[in-house]
Amino acid sequence: MTGYAFNIGTEACNLEIGMKRAQAVSDYLQNKGIESNRMHLFSRGESESLVPNTPAENRPLNKKSYSSIS
Repeated sequence: MTGYAFNIGTEACNLEIGMKRAQAVSDYLQNKGIESNRMHLFSRGESESLVPNTPAENRPLNKKSYSSIS
């Protein structure tokens, strides 16, 4: 799970927000029976945005968590 955030606030705060997003997905999957040892959590914060944070209309697109299954 990788959590993302947009560029409002400090980098430290955005890394924390990204991790909370990843953790929320992990918690959901654990409640559905997926073992936690099968998941790895990451936060990209604002440093590796999914899309540019300008224009401002793009910012909500970076409020996401993505999962990769292998």
